[in-house]
Amino acid sequence: AQFRRARAAELCVDLGYEVAPDDRVDTIVARVAAGDVDVLLTALPGGEAIVEAARARSTRPPVIAIVDPPADTAFERADTAGADLFVVRPLARDAMAAALRGAAQLRIVRDRLRAVEGAEAALRERLLRYGESDSVTGFQHIDFFQKLLVIELKRARRYGYPLAVVLVAIDPYPEEPSPAVARQLRTRVATAISACIREIDIPVDFADDRFLVFLPYTPLDGAERVGRRIAKVVASYGKVADGDREHRMSVSVGIAALKPGRPVSFARLIRDAKAAVRAAQLKGGGQVVVRR
Repeated sequence: AQFRRARAAELCVDLGYEVAPDDRVDTIVARVAAGDVDVLLTALPGGEAIVEAARARSTRPPVIAIVDPPADTAFERADTAGADLFVVRPLARDAMAAALRGAAQLRIVRDRLRAVEGAEAALRERLLRYGESDSVTGFQHIDFFQKLLVIELKRARRYGYPLAVVLVAIDPYPEEPSPAVARQLRTRVATAISACIREIDIPVDFADDRFLVFLPYTPLDGAERVGRRIAKVVASYGKVADGDREHRMSVSVGIAALKPGRPVSFARLIRDAKAAVRAAQLKGGGQVVVRR
């Protein structure tokens, strides 16, 4: 354990970060409460109490979990423990650098959100900083975020961290809902998406009946779990009354991710997600399909 801590500290120092190693939960929690910690790294298993204590703080720092192989279950283990990001042993410099950059971005986002008082003020701040958002869902429009997504794709390829997208399509109803109920249905789907994703994930309005969720630092299996959670939450809403009619809510979900050895292409990633959604709809809707 001592060797592992030393290796993580060595990489952080080599990347230009100041490190204060400590394995005492009470001391770490006190430093988090005092605002002395910018990013918290902890090992899993063994660091669950530290993660839980950090998450209990309103001003919690981003948490990076250091987990054992295999890599294909690392996301699930880190997510279950409540960590924001993860790196897999044996620790590599590029992987640690990518995780620390992601943590720094998350820290900035959280600091900005805390600086805004109230939901209405938060929405105004988003409009001023980022541009126009959808009046029903509050999500940003795909046109605005496309350049950001392309940049993130290139960074993911350069630094080797996983990246995926989830495309959520509202399944068509036997009868067209009224405009007021249609807005209500879209709002409920947006609420389900927001409840199932992390702060570093980016949900955007893709079309009238579709939403795209951009998942940095997330492998394909992790994105699939997110997609299935979204579909399950939407299905739990059941039927929505519309005069003398009812509309049962369901979504078709398509999952796609960067593929090793293929050129970086935002268009290809979206095409893969669209193809997965079409496959889900052909199965009758309410399905999750992964484009492998």
